[in-house]
Amino acid sequence: YPDVVHGYNLSACKHANGKDWWILNHSLNSKKFYRLLLTKDGISGPWEQAGGPPKKVTDETIGQSVFSPDGTKYACIYSNAGHVCIFDFDRKTGLLSNKVDLDYQIKKDWNIRGVSISPNSRFIYVAADYYMYQFDLFASDIQKSKVLLDQNDGYSLPGWPFYIIFGSSHLA
Repeated sequence: YPDVVHGYNLSACKHANGKDWWILNHSLNSKKFYRLLLTKDGISGPWEQAGGPPKKVTDETIGQSVFSPDGTKYACIYSNAGHVCIFDFDRKTGLLSNKVDLDYQIKKDWNIRGVSISPNSRFIYVAADYYMYQFDLFASDIQKSKVLLDQNDGYSLPGWPFYIIFGSSHLA
């Protein structure tokens, strides 16, 4: 299933039963998500769900996806867009719902984006080239909770022709 298990957006979340795992990925060339269920007996699926952001392999898109630590949210980001998609996630069914697109500023000369969610599942961090943002997932209007945490100051390593930028994101 080349559309199911490709590149940057493969993520896993523990099933509500506490034993099995949901594996989720966005389709290579469509707005579909694929989910697989990993149990002690093997892998079931894939099952499709529409409603994701448009993505085409020709965009040379770099993306990242992540589940919140409590498993209630799923977020995905792609380098060809100035927004991150956030969904509610049902750990029993593996289904996504209530899509929210959060917009942020990008520069078109870099093609790297990243997303991570705080350990308490409240804040989402968006790494977008020259900018690092925080959104509050508990806010009644998540978009209005946007805070610019940092931006590129033009620093580059001596002998290195590129600026230091914000890209793929992971919690430390």
